Amino acid sequence: LLSLEEGFYEVDYGGFHHTVPVPTPACSARQLAAAAARRDAHLYWSIPSRLDEAAAAGGEGDPEI
Repeated sequence: LLSLEEGFYEVDYGGFHHTVPVPTPACSARQLAAAAARRDAHLYWSIPSRLDEAAAAGGEGDPEI
């Protein structure tokens, strides 16, 4: 849409109506980052917690984990 000619930018207005749909999230970038951090944090604490619970119960832990 922009081109540099003779030191000035020239705008090609003919391409403005040629748009392409792009998938975007329904929330802000801040909300998306917070949700990803919560999801990752949940994965980090859930597996060791289950192993600790199994060890406290006297088991060797879940061999499938």
